[in-house]
Amino acid sequence: MNVNQDDPGNPPISEGPVVRRRDVPQITVHSWERDGVMNSAWPGQDKTLPYDATEIKVRLVSFPCGSVREIWLDTGARTHPHGSYETVLFYQITGRRVQMVNEDSQQVNPRDVSFQPHGVLHSTYQLVGGLFVEFALPAPLDPDPRGSWMLAPEATPLDAAAGCRAVSYAFPGYSLIETSIDAGAMLPASTFPGETMAYVVSGRAVARIGDREEQVEAGDSIYVPLDTHFAVRADEPAVIIHTTITT
Repeated sequence: MNVNQDDPGNPPISEGPVVRRRDVPQITVHSWERDGVMNSAWPGQDKTLPYDATEIKVRLVSFPCGSVREIWLDTGARTHPHGSYETVLFYQITGRRVQMVNEDSQQVNPRDVSFQPHGVLHSTYQLVGGLFVEFALPAPLDPDPRGSWMLAPEATPLDAAAGCRAVSYAFPGYSLIETSIDAGAMLPASTFPGETMAYVVSGRAVARIGDREEQVEAGDSIYVPLDTHFAVRADEPAVIIHTTITT
């Protein structure tokens, strides 16, 4: 489910490096199908909901380089076929869903990572209610018209500090890194080759962004500007995902 960045209902771009889940309002959209046609009701719309309407709950955080969207779908929820003005990386946290693109479909399970280029139409059917995260990134100036939605191949292990494990999911021009950090372990300070967005999948930690330290926990989003040092110390076992915009 994509939210157009040009939508005036989107939140303003965050000025701080950390946005906490508890500070982000949740939008609830109801959806249902009748005679093969998808229907939906957004907040503020005066529609009578049928007994079998399902809920789609969205939290949206905007950063200077893109946005982080946290989306919960009820079991049986469907989304309209839709495209996007952005390139999107998806990370499944809980639940299972079927992603449908044109005549193709693939099942998405927890920890699966997928990729949707700019302009590709897709829809989702939720097999088991659950949560996934989207990193919405600027579309390339010259998108590849042959591009299509895809699941990531096998994750590639990366070198990591003691107590940390990192893997990379690579797509043409984009990647998503998943880092697991043991309680008490430290992800050493490093810089990225572009603006970076991160999301805390689970656990609690202290994140250092430049000269600022911020307590973060599951559901929080983080923005790291270019050439800014970023480090994490886990208070309890934590998983953090991030993507860096280099295109």
